[in-house]
Amino acid sequence: MLSDRPEMMLDDSSEIITDKAEKILEIHRWDSASPEEHKRSEFTFDNSIRVRKGMDCSEAWTVFFYESYNIENTDEFKNLYKRAIRGEMTREEWVFENAKLEHAAADKFIIFAEDTLIPYFRSRGMKTDHINDYVSFFSLPVESWMMNDESSYPWNYWGKYYDTYMGK
Repeated sequence: MLSDRPEMMLDDSSEIITDKAEKILEIHRWDSASPEEHKRSEFTFDNSIRVRKGMDCSEAWTVFFYESYNIENTDEFKNLYKRAIRGEMTREEWVFENAKLEHAAADKFIIFAEDTLIPYFRSRGMKTDHINDYVSFFSLPVESWMMNDESSYPWNYWGKYYDTYMGK
């Protein structure tokens, strides 16, 4: 992973970060392909995590660790997909249920970020803006995201996906 994304290289070979990453990659695969064009990161249903090239160190680690929690919901994401394909979910239900899964992953990420990631980067004088942005965004109740217009998350991703692949 680090040879593929050198921007994630840490100056001090920290065991806190790299040990957790190694444990994650014992279960999930690293995929050197770039995520979908408009995304910073993603996980795939073949059990891989992807991170866009060229981000700064803390942002790349932020999205990697977030996706490591998000990928744990693979079975639930697949079940929602099956339900939507069978016509058992409206577009709004589809968007809301997928957003709830991502929010649940973020709840776990926030604990890790506040306990480990932010203190680690701050102690080394590194930026934590991207981590703070994730924590702030995901600290909002998932219902508040649904009040946004459809040009913003989660509508611009999950709504578009529904429109494109569910044939509605």
